[in-house]
Amino acid sequence: MKYDVSIIVPMYNAEKYLSEFLNSIFNQKTDYNYQLIIVDDGSTDNSSNIVQSFKMNYENITLLSQKNKKQAAARNLGLKYAEGEYLLFLDCDDIVKYNMIQNMVKRAEQGFDLVMCGIIKKFPDYEVIENKTSIFCDNKNEVVNNYLSKNREIDVGLWNKLFRTDIVNRNNLRFENKNFFEDSLFNLKYLSLCHPKKMYFDSTPYYVLFKHGDSTTTTYNAEIDYLAANYIELVLSYLESQKIKLDSNVEKAFQTRLLIHCIHHHIKYDNDFSFNKRYKDKVKELYSLKVLKKLSVKYKISFFMIRYYFVLYGCIYRRRSS
Repeated sequence: MKYDVSIIVPMYNAEKYLSEFLNSIFNQKTDYNYQLIIVDDGSTDNSSNIVQSFKMNYENITLLSQKNKKQAAARNLGLKYAEGEYLLFLDCDDIVKYNMIQNMVKRAEQGFDLVMCGIIKKFPDYEVIENKTSIFCDNKNEVVNNYLSKNREIDVGLWNKLFRTDIVNRNNLRFENKNFFEDSLFNLKYLSLCHPKKMYFDSTPYYVLFKHGDSTTTTYNAEIDYLAANYIELVLSYLESQKIKLDSNVEKAFQTRLLIHCIHHHIKYDNDFSFNKRYKDKVKELYSLKVLKKLSVKYKISFFMIRYYFVLYGCIYRRRSS
């Protein structure tokens, strides 16, 4: 069978959420044929058996397995088996609306290289709809600059985007940097390869993102500072290779966002963390009105508080995150 879309899904100990996710895939109302590639990343629960039970009724499921290497390696393995003209990268603890594939592929067939939709973020007690983006602009430099300084979860996530397989394979795009912002890096590279006029945003929230609190980003990672520095290096090196100019204050804003992310991670998960001279010097080096102007209001406030009232900020953030 010829597939229009390949859906690549990493899976690790997902038995609590898997059936609901799979049902949302197979309840799609669409004229397009899709291939579901699930990569079992060394699950130790009943996840694989649940997929096998669905395979009895759906021939378009491909189940692969690997030792626990995390989601970047799982997605890379899935790409080797992708046969569709388009790609979706979904997470198996979320769900999709019944018309996601139909409407996004229909747009792509109008000549768009990237189709992006809105999302619903579901927390235990409330939900938030994100249906606006600031990254789509008239020229490539502006797209990249906005992506690095103004992005939100709707912008950096993989799961609300439809990609062209030929662009991914022709440019050998793969996931890297040990699962730290690997989706953001992949998106950045893909965006840099698209013509700004060939990107489409549908504000409809077809993707439902569940905030369960037990993902790979909710445990302490002792390598986080190294991975953040490496991520910055990978981004800057790639942009230089593509001759994409990054505004100097945007670059500092990008580094500031990563620094805040790392500080948040330490505050929340590292009981031995102290705001030592190395962090203080980096904050002081990056802090300026020109950089603040490039940040969203949320990051402006965080950076100001970290710069001048870190002890208070740490207490507030730790209490809010508990």
